[in-house]
Amino acid sequence: MTDWAMHSSSQDSQILPKRLAEFLRRQGTAKQLSLRLDVDLRTMNNLRAGSTWPIARHWWSIWVEFGDDVLEAVFHPERVEARLAREAAEREQARRQRIASALVENRSFGVADGLAEGLGPHEEPAELGPPNLELFD
Repeated sequence: MTDWAMHSSSQDSQILPKRLAEFLRRQGTAKQLSLRLDVDLRTMNNLRAGSTWPIARHWWSIWVEFGDDVLEAVFHPERVEARLAREAAEREQARRQRIASALVENRSFGVADGLAEGLGPHEEPAELGPPNLELFD
Protein backbone atom coordinates (compact mmCIF):
# COMPACT_ATOMS: atom_id res chain seq x y z
CA MET A 1 0.00 0.00 0.00
CA THR A 2 1.39 3.39 -0.88
CA ASP A 3 2.10 6.06 1.68
CA TRP A 4 -0.59 8.24 0.12
CA ALA A 5 -3.27 5.56 0.50
CA MET A 6 -2.34 4.99 4.11
CA HIS A 7 -2.57 8.72 4.87
CA SER A 8 -5.87 9.18 3.11
CA SER A 9 -7.68 6.38 4.96
CA SER A 10 -6.83 7.51 8.48
CA GLN A 11 -5.21 10.27 10.47
CA ASP A 12 -2.78 7.72 11.91
CA SER A 13 -0.33 6.79 9.15
CA GLN A 14 0.90 3.77 11.10
CA ILE A 15 -2.50 2.19 11.76
CA LEU A 16 -1.98 -0.81 9.45
CA PRO A 17 1.48 -1.75 10.77
CA LYS A 18 0.10 -1.43 14.32
CA ARG A 19 -2.81 -3.73 13.53
CA LEU A 20 -0.47 -6.26 11.94
CA ALA A 21 1.87 -6.04 14.93
CA GLU A 22 -1.03 -6.65 17.31
CA PHE A 23 -2.13 -9.68 15.32
CA LEU A 24 1.39 -11.12 15.16
CA ARG A 25 1.96 -10.63 18.90
CA ARG A 26 -1.11 -12.78 19.58
CA GLN A 27 0.29 -15.60 17.43
CA GLY A 28 3.44 -16.36 19.41
CA THR A 29 6.93 -15.15 20.16
CA ALA A 30 9.15 -13.49 17.60
CA LYS A 31 11.39 -16.53 17.44
CA GLN A 32 8.48 -18.93 16.91
CA LEU A 33 7.01 -16.73 14.17
CA SER A 34 10.34 -16.23 12.42
CA LEU A 35 10.75 -20.00 12.21
CA ARG A 36 7.16 -20.61 11.09
CA LEU A 37 7.22 -17.88 8.46
CA ASP A 38 10.84 -18.27 7.34
CA VAL A 39 11.60 -14.65 8.21
CA ASP A 40 14.71 -13.22 9.81
CA LEU A 41 14.35 -12.73 13.58
CA ARG A 42 15.22 -9.03 13.30
CA THR A 43 12.54 -8.56 10.66
CA MET A 44 9.99 -10.35 12.81
CA ASN A 45 10.86 -8.18 15.81
CA ASN A 46 10.30 -5.09 13.65
CA LEU A 47 7.00 -6.44 12.31
CA ARG A 48 5.78 -7.30 15.82
CA ALA A 49 6.80 -3.83 17.01
CA GLY A 50 4.81 -2.18 14.21
CA SER A 51 7.82 -0.24 12.99
CA THR A 52 7.97 -1.80 9.50
CA TRP A 53 5.56 -3.01 6.87
CA PRO A 54 6.17 -6.46 5.32
CA ILE A 55 7.48 -6.86 1.81
CA ALA A 56 5.56 -9.05 -0.65
CA ARG A 57 7.47 -12.25 0.23
CA HIS A 58 6.72 -11.75 3.94
CA TRP A 59 3.07 -10.94 3.26
CA TRP A 60 2.79 -14.15 1.27
CA SER A 61 4.26 -16.18 4.14
CA ILE A 62 1.98 -14.50 6.67
CA TRP A 63 -1.12 -15.04 4.54
CA VAL A 64 -0.28 -18.68 3.80
CA GLU A 65 0.21 -19.33 7.52
CA PHE A 66 -2.78 -17.41 8.93
CA GLY A 67 -5.18 -17.16 6.00
CA ASP A 68 -7.91 -14.57 5.80
CA ASP A 69 -7.83 -13.98 9.56
CA VAL A 70 -4.78 -11.77 9.18
CA LEU A 71 -6.39 -9.79 6.34
CA GLU A 72 -9.51 -9.19 8.42
CA ALA A 73 -7.45 -8.24 11.48
CA VAL A 74 -5.41 -5.70 9.53
CA PHE A 75 -7.84 -4.25 7.00
CA HIS A 76 -11.26 -4.89 8.55
CA PRO A 77 -10.96 -5.07 12.35
CA GLU A 78 -14.66 -4.23 12.76
CA ARG A 79 -15.52 -7.51 11.00
CA VAL A 80 -13.29 -9.41 13.41
CA GLU A 81 -15.00 -7.81 16.41
CA ALA A 82 -18.43 -8.60 14.97
CA ARG A 83 -17.41 -12.19 14.17
CA LEU A 84 -15.95 -12.72 17.63
CA ALA A 85 -19.10 -11.33 19.26
CA ARG A 86 -21.26 -13.58 17.05
CA GLU A 87 -19.15 -16.65 17.87
CA ALA A 88 -19.32 -15.85 21.60
CA ALA A 89 -23.12 -15.55 21.38
CA GLU A 90 -23.31 -18.89 19.53
CA ARG A 91 -21.15 -20.57 22.19
CA GLU A 92 -23.35 -19.14 24.95
CA GLN A 93 -26.50 -20.34 23.19
CA ALA A 94 -25.01 -23.82 22.74
CA ARG A 95 -24.07 -23.90 26.42
CA ARG A 96 -27.61 -22.93 27.44
CA GLN A 97 -29.06 -25.62 25.17
CA ARG A 98 -26.79 -28.25 26.72
CA ILE A 99 -27.89 -27.23 30.21
CA ALA A 100 -31.56 -27.17 29.22
CA SER A 101 -31.38 -30.56 27.54
CA ALA A 102 -29.63 -32.03 30.59
CA LEU A 103 -32.41 -30.74 32.85
CA VAL A 104 -35.22 -31.91 30.59
CA GLU A 105 -33.71 -35.25 29.73
CA ASN A 106 -35.55 -38.18 31.26
CA ARG A 107 -33.19 -39.52 33.85
CA SER A 108 -35.39 -42.28 35.28
CA PHE A 109 -33.58 -45.54 35.70
CA GLY A 110 -35.40 -48.82 35.25
CA VAL A 111 -34.47 -52.30 36.24
CA ALA A 112 -34.46 -55.10 33.73
CA ASP A 113 -37.10 -57.79 34.14
CA GLY A 114 -36.33 -60.22 36.93
CA LEU A 115 -33.32 -58.41 38.33
CA ALA A 116 -35.12 -56.68 41.18
CA GLU A 117 -37.19 -59.66 42.21
CA GLY A 118 -36.04 -61.19 45.44
CA LEU A 119 -36.65 -64.67 46.64
CA GLY A 120 -39.82 -65.18 48.56
CA PRO A 121 -39.67 -66.13 52.23
CA HIS A 122 -40.18 -69.86 51.56
CA GLU A 123 -38.04 -70.27 48.45
CA GLU A 124 -34.67 -71.97 48.55
CA PRO A 125 -31.71 -70.40 46.80
CA ALA A 126 -30.41 -72.21 43.74
CA GLU A 127 -27.25 -73.28 45.50
CA LEU A 128 -25.97 -72.96 49.00
CA GLY A 129 -22.59 -71.41 49.42
CA PRO A 130 -20.95 -68.66 51.38
CA PRO A 131 -23.01 -65.83 49.85
CA ASN A 132 -26.29 -67.77 50.13
CA LEU A 133 -25.70 -69.72 53.34
CA GLU A 134 -28.47 -69.05 55.78
CA LEU A 135 -26.81 -68.79 59.14
CA PHE A 136 -29.91 -68.14 61.24
CA ASP A 137 -32.10 -71.10 60.27
